[in-house]
Amino acid sequence: MPLAGYYLGCPGWGEKTWVGRLFPAGTKDRDFLARYAEVFNTVEGNTTFYALPAADTVARWRASVPDSFRFCFKFPKTISHDRFLTDCDAELREFLARIAPLGETIGTLFVQLPPTFGPAALPKLRAFLDALPRDYTYGVEVRDKALLFSSELMRLMFVVTSLLGPWAILLSLLGLFDQWFDFRSRFVSPETPAAS
Repeated sequence: MPLAGYYLGCPGWGEKTWVGRLFPAGTKDRDFLARYAEVFNTVEGNTTFYALPAADTVARWRASVPDSFRFCFKFPKTISHDRFLTDCDAELREFLARIAPLGETIGTLFVQLPPTFGPAALPKLRAFLDALPRDYTYGVEVRDKALLFSSELMRLMFVVTSLLGPWAILLSLLGLFDQWFDFRSRFVSPETPAAS
């Protein structure tokens, strides 16, 4: 059962290896989210990064979780990677309309910036964030090392926070530093081969 006042979750709910461990033995795929929501109260929804879910899928998701649950979806890559946060009004409206039926269960929405999104592109990020509707909270996942350690990024975060209110910055350090240190080795048992 989730802890009151805290949000704890994983980057997805569909791990088949959780059946018999986190989920009861025999749990079917269609019941994964409901079982997941019995343990966690939030999830990072990477699925929207790759494709928008069908309306009936969104309705099924909403029916599977309590009102206190939070879905934290990523903006589609068509917005962040293909359009580089510009000229994407139609895609943004479609994304927000598609997840709107989730209502109060919508948590922070994340923009995953491509690794090529460096300090020179910060004006695009600011313009994009300035134009977002104030109905949600937003986060930014930084993948570029120069941007991550940029003083311009910190100044932008201060300005945008004053415009949009509280929001989060998710820093994906594993993607930035895995060539120097393999963090996965700390979480893999000796009898489990590491992913390559």
